[in-house]
Amino acid sequence: GAKQLFSAPPEARPDYILGDLRGLFEPYPETKTRRGSARCADAAARVDGAELIVDDRGTGLDRLRAAVHAVWSSGRAVYALNIPERALRLPGLP
Repeated sequence: GAKQLFSAPPEARPDYILGDLRGLFEPYPETKTRRGSARCADAAARVDGAELIVDDRGTGLDRLRAAVHAVWSSGRAVYALNIPERALRLPGLP
């Protein structure tokens, strides 16, 4: 689930975050990161202090990708961050 993505150690982080296996046959958007912030397609997220801030732009999957990469690039332990509940919802699932 999404919680496992956010807390994955570097050696266990996936190369691709897909909604389902159909994503293997679709173009994969580039994710650009800078320490504590990330952009994926139209979606953006950043770590500000202890808060993860996820913009409302982009698809749910791109927002998840940006949020996860922002946390990973922040250098902060995930348990020290306030991650909004909506960032933990996997796109396409209730």
